[in-house]
Amino acid sequence: MLKKRLTLKEKTRVVADKPHIGKELLRIRKEKGMSQTALAEKAGVTAAAVCNYEKGFRIPYLSSFHLICKALEVNADTLLETCELTPLIKQ
Repeated sequence: MLKKRLTLKEKTRVVADKPHIGKELLRIRKEKGMSQTALAEKAGVTAAAVCNYEKGFRIPYLSSFHLICKALEVNADTLLETCELTPLIKQ
């Protein structure tokens, strides 16, 4: 059986508790008085992506996650401190 070769994007996906990240993202965004559209524009992602993150349907790639944290003026620990992280690549 051949193993699929992972792309850089696949390797850098944050694998975590999606609902938790979404709830924290929503809470902090509302605390900052930002709309989904405003956050999306500031972070360089689509408003649909922000919506999907907040609802727990998707999780951001590490690069997007960094930009979202920067746009919200919080460090990554704020969103991840009580979240369980799972490695993407199992060894």
